Amino acid sequence: MNNIDAASITTAIEELAPHHLRSFLKSALEKDDYDFDAAGMMLTGEISPQRAVVQTSIIKREDSLWLSVVDEVYDFFCTSSSKYKPERAEAGSNAKSIIAVIAASLAAKFHIAIGVATGFVTLAIIAVFKITKNAWCTLQRSKKTTINSPADKA
Repeated sequence: MNNIDAASITTAIEELAPHHLRSFLKSALEKDDYDFDAAGMMLTGEISPQRAVVQTSIIKREDSLWLSVVDEVYDFFCTSSSKYKPERAEAGSNAKSIIAVIAASLAAKFHIAIGVATGFVTLAIIAVFKITKNAWCTLQRSKKTTINSPADKA
């Protein structure tokens, strides 16, 4: 992951992302203060960009496409699970390969077009790149712990 830079992500956006998402993804890459979760949920259609959304309950991971995307990216980068073991070795630190592998998995899992999945995954990969893999993994781990705490289930 250390060899991935903005140029390789830009190349991946140009070659893999649907045309209508390219400016959206490039904006995420260029802006310093970017809310990836809000953008991801807008991209997946879970929230509307035209109106304010007041969160009245916790979004369940199993019900959220965006959180499922984040979970897949987390599984690839932050764990040593067997699910992506061969792909981790093959993809190395090539942004396009990583995006393609995770997008293919999501496309099959959710029965969506690979081009659609590619846009979602690219946005998540940009978040990993911008705050570094270790910081992103720690942040996601803490979110999972908070969501799965006993107080939330009461």
